[in-house]
Amino acid sequence: MLLSVGIPFDRILETYNYCLKQGIDITTACHCIVQSGMDAEKFLYNIPKEYYKGSDSLTVKGIELPAFAPDGAMGVALGYATSTNGADWTTAMAVTHEILRKPVPTDRHSAEGKAVINIAYENAKAAADSLPVCRYVLFSASLEEYSKALGTTAAQLAECGNNIFMNEIGIIRRLGFGIETDRLPEGVLSAQQQKEFDAELKKYHRIRGLV
Repeated sequence: MLLSVGIPFDRILETYNYCLKQGIDITTACHCIVQSGMDAEKFLYNIPKEYYKGSDSLTVKGIELPAFAPDGAMGVALGYATSTNGADWTTAMAVTHEILRKPVPTDRHSAEGKAVINIAYENAKAAADSLPVCRYVLFSASLEEYSKALGTTAAQLAECGNNIFMNEIGIIRRLGFGIETDRLPEGVLSAQQQKEFDAELKKYHRIRGLV
């Protein structure tokens, strides 16, 4: 995030170490620096630590955005909004195809088609999380490999994952996180990106049967 606004890597390391020593949440500090438009050193060393507490301007369902900027990967952006864990990049794992370019690369600057892809990954991740395996294995393996080891089919695993994810949605809805909380913070996308994002988000909700 800090690299994207032109801060040299050695200054980022210094910022990182300063935050660790001062007990400042690193993700929050990065958000504050980027939002302020100030020099990182000037900002960090002159703003009281209290500034970082309770900041919710860059959150989804109360959880701060991770290091992957949503305006540079629209599938990741959609995953942030629809995750049942808040801004969690591992829920839909769009990083796999948008950034790592596997198994098939997709256009990270486009939201089109990401609803279907994200749902498939959400289901796969939910299924993987229910097994004694690391979810990150999905970066290189698929439900096909899991199904062979378990003597079942990929479709059955995906169905299990879908049931798990829909149950998670049911839980957060009961906790007060309605469909209106499936959104990104204002201003993180350009006007055109926001238009594309909103259209794909509606498609996502439709496919999931949430509207």
